[in-house]
Amino acid sequence: MNRTREQDEIIDAPEDQDLLVIAGAGSGKTTTMTGRIVSLIERDVPPESILGLTFTNKAASELLSRVSMAVAGQVGEGGRGGLDPDKAFLKPDVRTYDAFFQSIVRQYGLLVGMDQGTQPLSDAGAFQLAARVVQEHLDLIFPSRAEDVEQALDSAQSEAEDRDEDGLGAFDRAVKQVLALTQSCSTAMISRQCPSFQEAVDRVRAWDQAFIARIDDLIGSQRVIEASIAGKAAVRVPKWTKKDTPETYQDKIARMREARGQERVFQAAALRRAALERERLLTLAEGYQEAKRQAGMAEFSDFTLAAFQLVTRFPAIGAIYRRRYTHVFLDEYQDTSTTQALLLAALFHPSQDLEDGEGPQGDSGDDQPPAGPQRSAVTAVGDPFQSIYAWRGASPGAFRTFQREFGMEAADPTPGDLASAGVYGHQAQRPLSLSRTFRNARVILESANRLTEPLRIDVAGQPASSARLREVDVESLQARDGADAGSLGLVGYMSLGQEVDGVVRFVREAKARYAKPDKSGVDDSAPHVAVLFRSKTNLPAYRSALEEAGLSVQVVGYSALFDRPESRDLLALLRVLCDHTDSASLLRLLASPRFNMTVGDLSALADLTGQLNTESLYQALVQAGRAPEGLRGAKMSAAVRGQRDLLPAGVFLTDLLLRDDLPALLASRRAARISERGRYLLLQAADVLREAQARTGAPLRQAVLAASRALGLDVDLVVSQALATPEAPIDASAAKSGLSALFDQVDAYCQELPDRLSPTLAGFVAWIDAMRTSPGEPASGADRHADVVLMTIHQAKGLEWDAVAVVGMRKEAFPSNQGDRLKVKPLADWEGENLPMAYESTAQTWLNDPTAVPAPVRADAAILPSFPHWAEPGEAPEQALAALDLTSLEDEAVGGLRANTGFADDDQAPLPQGPGQDAPDAPQPACLSQSEEYGRRLHDDERRLAYVALTRARHDLLLTFSAKPADPERALLTAVPQPGEEGQDGQGEKTSGGPGRRKPPKDPQEQMLEAASNFWLELNAGLADQPGLAPGASWLAGQGEAGRVGSGTHSSAPAMPVKGERLMPLGRFVGDHAVEYERAVVGQALAEAPDLAGRQGQGQGSIWPVGLSPRIGQALAESAAFVARTGTSRTGEQAAGGPGAPVEGLLTDGSSLYAHAVRLLKAGSGRLGVAGDLLVRDDQALRRVGSEVTGQRVESVTSIQARSGALDERSERRYWRSVVRPVPQVDSPLAQAGTAFHAWAASFLLPDALPDPGAVDALPGGQAIDPYADLDSGARPGEQAGIDTPTAAGGAGAALSDDQLAERRRLLAQLADKEAALEFSDQPLPSKQADRQANLLVWERRLADSPWAHRRPHWVERPIVALIAGRVVKGKLDAVFDGGLEAADGSKRFTIVDWKTGHRPRNADERRLKLEQLDLYRLLFSRLEDMPLDSIDACLYYISEADPSVRTIVADPKGEREIEDQVRSGLPEQSDDD
Repeated sequence: MNRTREQDEIIDAPEDQDLLVIAGAGSGKTTTMTGRIVSLIERDVPPESILGLTFTNKAASELLSRVSMAVAGQVGEGGRGGLDPDKAFLKPDVRTYDAFFQSIVRQYGLLVGMDQGTQPLSDAGAFQLAARVVQEHLDLIFPSRAEDVEQALDSAQSEAEDRDEDGLGAFDRAVKQVLALTQSCSTAMISRQCPSFQEAVDRVRAWDQAFIARIDDLIGSQRVIEASIAGKAAVRVPKWTKKDTPETYQDKIARMREARGQERVFQAAALRRAALERERLLTLAEGYQEAKRQAGMAEFSDFTLAAFQLVTRFPAIGAIYRRRYTHVFLDEYQDTSTTQALLLAALFHPSQDLEDGEGPQGDSGDDQPPAGPQRSAVTAVGDPFQSIYAWRGASPGAFRTFQREFGMEAADPTPGDLASAGVYGHQAQRPLSLSRTFRNARVILESANRLTEPLRIDVAGQPASSARLREVDVESLQARDGADAGSLGLVGYMSLGQEVDGVVRFVREAKARYAKPDKSGVDDSAPHVAVLFRSKTNLPAYRSALEEAGLSVQVVGYSALFDRPESRDLLALLRVLCDHTDSASLLRLLASPRFNMTVGDLSALADLTGQLNTESLYQALVQAGRAPEGLRGAKMSAAVRGQRDLLPAGVFLTDLLLRDDLPALLASRRAARISERGRYLLLQAADVLREAQARTGAPLRQAVLAASRALGLDVDLVVSQALATPEAPIDASAAKSGLSALFDQVDAYCQELPDRLSPTLAGFVAWIDAMRTSPGEPASGADRHADVVLMTIHQAKGLEWDAVAVVGMRKEAFPSNQGDRLKVKPLADWEGENLPMAYESTAQTWLNDPTAVPAPVRADAAILPSFPHWAEPGEAPEQALAALDLTSLEDEAVGGLRANTGFADDDQAPLPQGPGQDAPDAPQPACLSQSEEYGRRLHDDERRLAYVALTRARHDLLLTFSAKPADPERALLTAVPQPGEEGQDGQGEKTSGGPGRRKPPKDPQEQMLEAASNFWLELNAGLADQPGLAPGASWLAGQGEAGRVGSGTHSSAPAMPVKGERLMPLGRFVGDHAVEYERAVVGQALAEAPDLAGRQGQGQGSIWPVGLSPRIGQALAESAAFVARTGTSRTGEQAAGGPGAPVEGLLTDGSSLYAHAVRLLKAGSGRLGVAGDLLVRDDQALRRVGSEVTGQRVESVTSIQARSGALDERSERRYWRSVVRPVPQVDSPLAQAGTAFHAWAASFLLPDALPDPGAVDALPGGQAIDPYADLDSGARPGEQAGIDTPTAAGGAGAALSDDQLAERRRLLAQLADKEAALEFSDQPLPSKQADRQANLLVWERRLADSPWAHRRPHWVERPIVALIAGRVVKGKLDAVFDGGLEAADGSKRFTIVDWKTGHRPRNADERRLKLEQLDLYRLLFSRLEDMPLDSIDACLYYISEADPSVRTIVADPKGEREIEDQVRSGLPEQSDDD
């Protein structure tokens, strides 16, 4: 490929020059970067001193591969610049950003407190750990009614008041919010002035507290209305009628002012609620951060933050890397976060104070290496128009950040922190550009440039932003020489079915045009066509239609799995099991074909639940003394409604279905609105819930399997296959393939978790939901040779195809209004002269989003809109907010009054001067509200996403939408309203002009036009009669006046079509193959419309009942007969009148195994693992059930402690949960090393000692059991096993045998060899196994060098069981030595030593608990050996301590009675980390 002038300018730039390159889509970015690297190598830059960073391993591999091939090619040709052949063996270092930052932390992390053994936390691990943190802080999510109602009512501004109706009540939503806020603090807050996560939290909290305090001052005691009235007539300027006198009109103005004041108070209270909710989430985020630290895990953002701290606090580290890498390439720079951008600048282009060693902590020391080069030459490459990952932390102004930090501005304040800079310079060094694309056809480039024009210029009629900085300018894309014109289709439909049908036709035509199959029919270059989605909602409909048309389809990501009916049902059930407040998932399940409840029954069910919830809340108010007793009906409802916002909901749909008295409730008058069929279905659903709920405490895979079986999915899927293909043999594996794939996700989740985290159902569901809803789910497998590939636009970034269809370009769908509720309103008609169009865009902002950090305290605040707009950079929150009053607060934050009435300040209201006069125009606002500012920014984000979508197509592009996205009608025929429909009589719609008058029905094309996305309309208006393009095709040719719709003209009063008339789509085709695509996509669809409508009509109607083949009918009949013979239902209850023995005896017999099982299963039911109305925090219920389980078995130290209540609340809860619902635990690497050390210590001290006989679980006759008593010799090990060194006083045993001595010497030699191997190992990144091995070797050496290696061991790893204080207690002694701790103390016969590999007690309480454990061991041993307690010494020996003088902690001299009292009251917890 011939290089362009732009590429030459970049490749041949001076060797030491920093470059900022704006590389448009398809402009040869990777080729240019490769050329630049090869050029540097030719200029004698060592290849190993070149560093390349990108975001994915695939991109890193591609760049390195291209460079290697280019270097090899130069060598093979003799070298254009005399390239040294030896350099072919040296390669640049190309990595991902995350891997590079981790390598810095691995090397130096201890300097900032991050252990070198810290492991990366996977997404699955993050969700599991966050779920655990949320589970441990349920009081922040679900306040207990008894405690918090009183508090809520005492303070109208309490936290309970500020709870979203469905907000923090959803468990998985809370998990995702914690992760989102943690990510925001880590990626948007970090700078040299705020270098740590805790400082970021403190800054956010300080701003929130100042904001809340200011709102409290403004609201005072004013009443808060229940809903916004910004759009109501009450807040608008009233008309001055002829009946009004000046006095009465002033009364109207006063009422208007009062209403506007109420609206301002309402909005202020809403802002306060969001800030308070962020306070709760900050507490959870801190807990999550601490949980990661304790687990030895870190997310990528944590490694980035630690690397930033290292580079800014220790300048010598940066110097080392600048010496190593003199040239650095930063790929996809638009996707870097603020923290990443500032880290890269500090590392490779440090400010003067860092070079001088004057970091904020003053950590530069004389012992650090000398400073290296002042900077490296950095090339940053990317495209601001492809910045589509803001939701993932990407900075909104990455390129301006680069200009600032790398000294490319004319007036450049001190680099280092965007948030502290007040003035920003002009661009002294403009970015270099790659604007000539080698990918796209001319018509596609024209569309992309037109779509992005508002991003390049200031659009007339739109006020300027208050942001002090904007992103760098981007040039328009230019077509390559000889580029084809390409083809572009813009088609609008009435129904989704029509849109899907049109896309299928487009795909078939594109495949026929570009497919290149070989002789065997395989096309190695496929897929040639892609269908791209803004939202995955309708993806299954496209997949089904494409497959029905005989096309092979590849769905990228998880949509193919999660959109299957069985997956939707199972995931809905799992969500309900995890979170009983998730009524939406339960309603979706009940409305699915599985239960198929009617809308009327679901509505009645919701009403019944609402009644029960009202009664529950009323009882809470009565208990709190806030409502009188005895209220009923409307009075009770009114009492609750008046204080509803202060109370958490008490009854949810799931609670209702799990009631023990559900059959009686459904049979009562209260459920009269629910049909008989509905009541039957609810009982069936309740059976499913109970069966699945009973297994939620099982290991994750078993819990999910139980839910699947409760729904009967395994049987249903096989039956469904048989019904679909009645004559084909049954293939159960194929039928259940989707279910198997979901279970693969269960296994993947468990495998991704770190060793020290156990999987839970709640964590798994949160993880699955995050994958399901993420716009950027992985695009793996996108190279499979299918006819067409389906994926989201986010997934398509970096990919290209010959033909692309972008679907769903409907208003409020693209641009999407999901999440931030973006609203876009054009300010002019859709005519070519009005382009680029000016818009009024509004959206929710960080002020409404508790997971977003306040913009004024972000590190990149300068590129964001100011709040308030008069705030100065770096100004204290209290000072900036002090000038806000209720008027300016509502106008700055929301702007609803201004948007709906034309003015914000009541004193500037445009009032008429007299009766009948119109109000004058309102003054123009001085600034945009935050809602408008962020609406514009979100609109621009969506525009960039559309740009990415358009530029994926090489030659042909189709953009479609449908006005009715839920209508499956496929035929292009008009639909006429039927008589009897509300508001219609078959002739038109009702009007307000009097009885019998109807306004004419709306033109179908007008309906489609109103539904179109503004992006679609921009392109449609802009491409009309564009010169230089091939003539457009009109599918309406010969159809009369309306036929000019294809060329952009519309009849002002079209004749209304009769029923069955062909429906003409909206839009046009232009370009080289416009005629062919028009014929295939529209012409054939119009011609086939009547036949298509007939075929579709035949398939309509209910799918049940269906005709059964004899084979299927017989199988179902036999199955039904088998169920009838068993006579039992799901719950195990005897079917009415059925055969078999009754089971009531089993239920009432408390001693039966069945009764115990029922109690255990019931304990696992309830909201988030609660029984009845009690939260899992209610440990009394948990302890009661756990005690029933442990009552008849041998007790350990921990069980005695938990039973007595001696544990702290969290530890006790964890213990009882492990008893009631045991979950297998995987030891951490440290715990595994501790276990290995105990085994080695036993082998070292007493080689060939008696193996561990295991736990002893029975005590015949109440006597102690001695596992050593049955030795043939009658002697205990150690009595024959003295050692060959001086012994303690009183020791008189013989020396170790020759074999034992040889074994000990062998162990010591083996230890020395392992130490030497570890010391000289060149392993760069210690793995978990390496960390475990290093700890183990250190501990073994310390024991070998300790005094205990020269003492006489009597026993090692000895299990003991005894009867103490009426209880069977068991334990195990690590080692027992002859003699006492002191050599001169002849009164002591033995010393018990407990090896400890965990941390030494850090306070008196921890020391006391550890020593109480030794007390028990002394007493057990004395009973077993029948010797006085005071003749036994005991100590803890912390082998983990480097200093030998602090390793030993001696047991206190306690008597038998004192220790027995401890047993009765509770004992200390067993060793927690050894």
